[in-house]
Formats: sequence, structure tokens, C-alpha cells
Amino acid sequence: MDDFNREALATEIDLGLPVARIICVLERIIGQRGYPIKLRMDNGPEFVSIALGAVEVFL
Repeated sequence: MDDFNREALATEIDLGLPVARIICVLERIIGQRGYPIKLRMDNGPEFVSIALGAVEVFL
């Protein structure tokens, strides 16, 4: 969600989202919009995974 204009930058619907899929979505957003200044997370299991730490390389 872009806080400035409240635009949803991506919508992924599923019963659970594996970390690899979340990383792909983040890479797609970065490719389209550039690197985010910050990420807001709800601390769900997908976001506390060690594998998501690889995203820090992009940021």
C-alpha cells in the first residue's frame, strides 16, 4: 500500500503465501516502481521467516 495515495501496489490472494512468492511480488514492484523507502508488515508468518531476510539485499 502506498501511504501517499493509498494505492495497492500488488494483490495476491491465497490461503497462505510462501516466502518465495512474496519475494517475487516485491521484486516485481521494485521493477515497476523502484525501491521502497520503507516496508510495513503485519508480522505474519510469511514476514518473520528467515528467508525473507534475503530481501534486505534489494533494499
